[in-house]
Amino acid sequence: MAAPELAARLSEVHDEMNFAERMDLSDDHDLDWARHLDQRHTMARRRREILAEIRELPGFADFLRPLAVRPCGRPPKRGRSWS
Repeated sequence: MAAPELAARLSEVHDEMNFAERMDLSDDHDLDWARHLDQRHTMARRRREILAEIRELPGFADFLRPLAVRPCGRPPKRGRSWS
C-alpha cells in the first residue's frame, strides 16, 4: 500500500479516536457504554495495525515510537553519580 493511503488511514483513525475521547467527557450524550468501549478498542487495534504497516516501510521502523532516553554525556569522575 502506498504511504499516502496509510497516512490517510492513520489520520482517519486518529480523528475517530479524538472524537470518541470528546464523547467520553460530555454529559449531554446518552451512550451505550459497552458499545462505545468496543468501538474504542476496535479503533486502537486498527491504529496498531496501521502503525505496523507503516513501520514495515523502509526508514519508518521507529515511526511514532517513544524516543530512547540516553544520558547526554559521560558521568563526572567525582561528585554526583548517574543514579
